[in-house]
Amino acid sequence: MNNQLKRLSPEFIVAIEIYKSNVFNEPLHFTKLVDKLDGKLTKNQVSDALDTLLDWGIAIGMYNSYEYGDVKGYVFLFEIDELHKDRIRKLYEEYYTSN
Repeated sequence: MNNQLKRLSPEFIVAIEIYKSNVFNEPLHFTKLVDKLDGKLTKNQVSDALDTLLDWGIAIGMYNSYEYGDVKGYVFLFEIDELHKDRIRKLYEEYYTSN
């Protein structure tokens, strides 16, 4: 993890990761989020941060159907709410693209 990123709260680290996935149109579910943040945050930190982001309305979640071969089901995906995208984009630019 870069030194600048260490100064962010776990909530904003998770929000930035969700934002990045949204920008690249990558569906992001909890397990994938934990994998992306491996080495930066623990699974419990990601879970707690996600709860907070959902409570604050910064992140939103929805069930989407998926199909993988013969397996069909639903997965809970995360996005940044439209009202907060600009704020999270600025954090992303400051902490990820300024290196």
